[in-house]
Amino acid sequence: MKHDVQLTKDFRLSHFNCPDNCLFPGVFFRNIELLAHQIQILQDHLQEPIEILEAYKCIAQNTREKGTFESQHIIGKAIIFQVDRVETMQVMNIIDDLITTNFIKQGVVMIWDKKVYYDISGQNYRWDLR
Repeated sequence: MKHDVQLTKDFRLSHFNCPDNCLFPGVFFRNIELLAHQIQILQDHLQEPIEILEAYKCIAQNTREKGTFESQHIIGKAIIFQVDRVETMQVMNIIDDLITTNFIKQGVVMIWDKKVYYDISGQNYRWDLR
């Protein structure tokens, strides 16, 4: 999709663009919109800004980064972000609390360094790679 639209109070479609700056297929718009809403809920709960580092990736970009063919990034269901003033383990725990209370969708959560991976795949996996 070409147009930059406001998806939530704080996030625009451009925040979820591929690093290649390629256009994502419109069929994935609903996934990206749903992911944006989950991240907005998390940011509102944290009361700290979330910096999106990566979200949608085209197949070419995903291949260059040695991503898998099952990557949630290539269908707009995954995000990597950081929250500067909140420890990653605390972010992971808050995501778990929001999932448990049905405020956000179930998905994989992974933390390393200052980064957090979250997807809306419905899978319940947690990894601490610090």
